[in-house]
Amino acid sequence: MALLIGRYEYALDPKNRLGIPPKYRDMLRQEKGASFFLTSGLEGCLYLFLPSQWNKLLENDLQAFTLPDKEQERAFKRKFFSEATEVELDSAGRILIPQ
Repeated sequence: MALLIGRYEYALDPKNRLGIPPKYRDMLRQEKGASFFLTSGLEGCLYLFLPSQWNKLLENDLQAFTLPDKEQERAFKRKFFSEATEVELDSAGRILIPQ
C-alpha cells in the first residue's frame, strides 16, 4: 500500500485551496481515485489519505488509534472522524480546505 509521507509547506490561496504535491496526485491516479480523505491532525497538521489508506483504517477497526487511556482514545477518534471529509482535486491539482 502506498503511503503519503513527507513534510510539505504550501500556502492556502485566497479561496482556501491548497496545492497537493505532484507525487501525491500521481499516487491517487495510480489508485484510479477521484478524491482524498482529509482530516485535522495533531498540533495543527492536516492528515491526507489515499482512498486505500482510509479504507484500511476502517477495515482494521481503527486499531491504529488504540490508546491506554480509553477516554482519550474516544476523544481522539471523535475529533479525527468528525472533522474528516472527502476532498476532490481541481484541474490545477488543489483541494478546497473546509473551514
